Amino acid sequence: MINRDNGIPKYLQLKDILKNKIISDYRPGSKFMTEQELMHKYNVSCATVAHTMKDLTEEGYFVRKRGSGTFIQIPAAAPSSDNEKLPELFININKKDKLSDPLNWFIKNEIHRGIINNYNGAVRILDYHETIAGMKEEKIRNLILLDPESELMDLLQGYDNKCVIIDHNHYFKGMPNTISYEQLSGVYELMSLLIDSLGHRRIGMINGNTRYHSDRFAAYQIGLRTYDIPFEDELVVKVDKGSENYGYDAMKKLLSLKARPTAVFVDTDIKAVGAIEAARDSGLRVPEDISVAGFDDIPGAGELEPPLTTVKVPCYDIGRAGVKMLLRLAETNTELPQEVLHTKLIIRNSCGKAVK
Repeated sequence: MINRDNGIPKYLQLKDILKNKIISDYRPGSKFMTEQELMHKYNVSCATVAHTMKDLTEEGYFVRKRGSGTFIQIPAAAPSSDNEKLPELFININKKDKLSDPLNWFIKNEIHRGIINNYNGAVRILDYHETIAGMKEEKIRNLILLDPESELMDLLQGYDNKCVIIDHNHYFKGMPNTISYEQLSGVYELMSLLIDSLGHRRIGMINGNTRYHSDRFAAYQIGLRTYDIPFEDELVVKVDKGSENYGYDAMKKLLSLKARPTAVFVDTDIKAVGAIEAARDSGLRVPEDISVAGFDDIPGAGELEPPLTTVKVPCYDIGRAGVKMLLRLAETNTELPQEVLHTKLIIRNSCGKAVK
């Protein structure tokens, strides 16, 4: 259901819910629910439903027929160079994947979209148990595994069919036949913007307390050292979860310091939403009084007030790269080196010059 506390626009949450429903419950040509039914079922406004349906129609999920209703269609895949249909491709969903996780729905959906739009053949998304069964019975010939859990990795030993791993969580560094991304370059660009271009010397960080966020923290430290700014423990607040509320509380802690930061790097956009709200509640303007930047570039980041400067993770491109690697595997039948994509800085309006 719609989570009203995580900072993600409701229409984007509804989009992901409906995409999953289309995959699991509908066939092409089936008639879909009316806007009134969607408003009642998900307890959202007419504007939220209209925005969602407009986007999904433009993305190719629906055909809307005046006087008849809304009907399901499958978005077309990008054509291959030889114009031939490829064998069915399978993608996994893990046991721990949850729609309620505010980032999970965005990251996995964008990677899936990159795969589906760039594979010239049928694509089927399998749940955890279907993936296990299909691999054991060797019914799956083409497979892209997204952050596979241990049992799936065990099954890959001696697996003869074509498989690419998308290593979003950075568990398989350097492993052949994998696609990953690095976090250092985008964060370093951000630190350079804040320090060299905007004159900030006292920069705080709100950082997730997990291995997954460690590279972002490392890049923050590298940025400080590059410009001869001493690291200060009090300017880093570690948080255990990724919701807007945790960003809010962490920012309040930073603002309570005797010498508060003039800029704050928040290691997810969702926590950055809470951080901006905390700054406002403390009587500060963003970016006039304090600068705030995020990480991920989630949908809607550019529509926040102010539009959020952030580091973009190339989720769609990761999915596309996975397809290209799978096709190369089929052609060469040899292991391929890990491909690492790069994050990049997206400059918007939430960072300004340091206050003197």
